[in-house]
Amino acid sequence: MAEPFQRAVALVLRCGESHGRVVVTGMGKSGIIAQKIAATLSSTGSPALFLHPAEAVHGDLGMLMSGDVVVALSASGETEEILRLLTLLKRKGDALISFSCNSTSTLAQASEPAT
Repeated sequence: MAEPFQRAVALVLRCGESHGRVVVTGMGKSGIIAQKIAATLSSTGSPALFLHPAEAVHGDLGMLMSGDVVVALSASGETEEILRLLTLLKRKGDALISFSCNSTSTLAQASEPAT
C-alpha cells in the first residue's frame, strides 16, 4: 500500500506545481470526510474544492478543469453516484485517485494508482 500512496501524493504535488486543484468527492459519510479534506487543503494553501457527486451530474461538473486531480472516497468503491461520474471525471481531470476499502472495486480499478 505504501507505493500506491506515494504515487498518489506525487500526483497531488504535481497538480499543485501545475496550478491545478485537488477536487475531492464522496457520498454520504465519505462525502463529509471529503468536505473536511478539501477544507483542510484549502486552509493550508493548496487549492482544493469539494464536488458533490449527485450535484455534479446536474451541472457542477463544470467546476472541474484540465490539470485538476480528483480524489474520490467511497467505502465500497461501488457508490452509484460516483460510478456515474467516472468517465467524465477521467476525461476532464488529469488523474483520479481513490480511497476505498475494496481494492478490486470499480472505483479502485478506474483510478490512477489503485489505492
